[in-house]
Amino acid sequence: MDREVESTLAMLNNPWGDGKSIKCITETWKRSKLFKRADHATVQPIVAAVNAKILSANEKIHGLKLLLQIAASCSESCLNEYGAQFVLQAARSCDKHNSFNVRCCALLILKRLANRAGKIQPMVKAITGNAVAQVVDALNESSPAVKLYACHALYSILTHFSSSCGSVKATLEQRLVEILVMNDERVAGFAARCFARLPLIGGGGVGQQGHQAAITGLMKKTIAALHLELDGLYEGVHELPMTYPLTSKENLGLPPVSEIKPAIRLQKIKQRIECLCLYLSALFLEPMSISKAVPVQDIFGLVCRAIGVTGTSLGTSQLIEVLVLRDMIPSVHISFMSVMESLIDIGKTNLLLYNETFYQMIINCLSWRQQKKDSKASYSYLRSKVYAMLSCWLSNLKGASGVETFADRIVPHIFQDITPEKEAVVLKAVKQTLKRKKGRVADQSSAVPNETSTQRVYDEDLCSAGLEAMNLILKSAGNLIKSSFHKAMQELVVALLVDLQRGLDPHPLYSSEKCQLQLYEILQSLILFPHPLCPPATIYASTLFSSGQLSNSKEISRFCQQAMQVVQRLSFPVYPSIVLESEVLEDLKDQALANAAAEEESEEEEEEEESADEEVQVRPQAVELPKAVSVIVAAEPEPSEPEPPEASEADRTDSDLEVLEEIPVMAVPDAASSENDDEEQQQPEEITIDDVVTANDPCSTENDIELIAEQPSKKARIEVLDKNADVALMLADLVE
Repeated sequence: MDREVESTLAMLNNPWGDGKSIKCITETWKRSKLFKRADHATVQPIVAAVNAKILSANEKIHGLKLLLQIAASCSESCLNEYGAQFVLQAARSCDKHNSFNVRCCALLILKRLANRAGKIQPMVKAITGNAVAQVVDALNESSPAVKLYACHALYSILTHFSSSCGSVKATLEQRLVEILVMNDERVAGFAARCFARLPLIGGGGVGQQGHQAAITGLMKKTIAALHLELDGLYEGVHELPMTYPLTSKENLGLPPVSEIKPAIRLQKIKQRIECLCLYLSALFLEPMSISKAVPVQDIFGLVCRAIGVTGTSLGTSQLIEVLVLRDMIPSVHISFMSVMESLIDIGKTNLLLYNETFYQMIINCLSWRQQKKDSKASYSYLRSKVYAMLSCWLSNLKGASGVETFADRIVPHIFQDITPEKEAVVLKAVKQTLKRKKGRVADQSSAVPNETSTQRVYDEDLCSAGLEAMNLILKSAGNLIKSSFHKAMQELVVALLVDLQRGLDPHPLYSSEKCQLQLYEILQSLILFPHPLCPPATIYASTLFSSGQLSNSKEISRFCQQAMQVVQRLSFPVYPSIVLESEVLEDLKDQALANAAAEEESEEEEEEEESADEEVQVRPQAVELPKAVSVIVAAEPEPSEPEPPEASEADRTDSDLEVLEEIPVMAVPDAASSENDDEEQQQPEEITIDDVVTANDPCSTENDIELIAEQPSKKARIEVLDKNADVALMLADLVE
């Protein structure tokens, strides 16, 4: 290690030291990790040589570059010993009199030292004292690059030491608000993160309630400032009444735009609105250790007001202000949609109360500027942002998104942006050519280019955004939307993928691998989330995924392999299906009937045993029979098993003959009379059970009738024949 230090000192003391030698030294330190392994005593000569270069006016930039590498890779012992000295060296180099490169390098050193200071008290005091004051002064510079480096350093300081920067809070807020007037989107994008850290400066009180109130207050100030800018932008424009009125009128105190020319004035207001939207989005998304009370109602009122003014509401005026504003409206809408996306990312299911309002905004933005087939001014970037906002809503709320209620008005717009129209253009050109140039063969070739010269400008980004939104709609509510949408989507996706796999030239909308991959993703969603009335195209999907594994794109090939496994699991499940075959159902039915019969027999045996000691008197009565009904009583052959012993009259139960009493029995005409006179109708006569049994069975005594009704193995089947229709109707089975 001593040799490494000596060689480093030799290179530092080299009189021809320039940028190349400094770069060589820093690369050597990175590879060898000298400052990470050595303690503060070992590297003390190197630190002294670096400080000497920083104090030199000619070599200050070289010394700061070396200090930048030391600050990033030195050990903890070096920071404890020399950390405060490094901070002071960098803070002095931020002075206005130094060059641009020196100041930018010094601000970058402060950023790295602030990230590594931790609980080293000498460094904390130096950073929150001299360093933060120099950074705030750098924010007042006119150079955008210096402001950008200052914002980087300030964000690191506010992230770790915000509670110790209370003395510069008011000045810092003023400097960050002035960046809005500067109208530099790149600087404003990082200044917004510093702006979101302002409420955490100083003490927060018990339970951080002071910080929570400060965050909510700053949000309301920003919302009020945006309303003021919209007042200037929409001056003289008819606006719809606000659904959610403003709850606070305290704003950030931005100075009004003093430009007199209307076009330049509107341009500056638009730039302010874009920067303020960045600030408001940063307040939502900036991670903090405390909870945020977000005024959701105020934000929805702001976004609804901004999006409510469309190109159609401006009328047909040809004033310069109206023409400029009509071109600015899509950019304004996109800025406020970014705010809504930020709110959705943090709100998630807490925004279900505003479900209908959100979808009305989506439909309004998609409807007011329809995609034109033969126009280059299609506002595709606005529609892409609308689909991105819809995708953000669906991905965060998933099944609770409620998209099925508004799918009938949203899905047709998506189909319009993802459906190719090449064939329709060709057919139209041929048809008009035949009409105008009929009989003139020489002029037909010159007529076709005139019709196809104004072709539609296809936007792959818009198609990709539409496919992403459609995929999430299928995942969120695939079985709740119309089956016609499923069918149309299956036909479109399968046809496009078949053309791609056949080697045909892809349509301009699907020439990129991203759109082709999204087609496969939608096909998988159609398989996993089908509609009950539209069966999924599993066979086509299996073939397409199998062929897609041979694609030149690694992403498509990898996805098709995973999707193929999913389709195989659906087609050939590991466990048997719950849908049983007919044979299995018949076996189960027979088994259930056998079990029921066995239970009935056991119950009958128990009832016979219980009623063995009871004496029951049975008196069969004659039953009046309806007209034109004949009765045929037939006994089945006895089973081979031994019959039970005959029961006495005292052992019989009332239920043995109740069945016979309840069934109406009709008289049967004499067979001889029916043979002699077939055309004459026979009149039924009333008979009793004794007469029926006596006429059809040798048994004529009462005991024999009781025995027939008692034996469970003998069954008497009564067939009822209608006289007019001659149709047999089974009334009952005597099993008792």
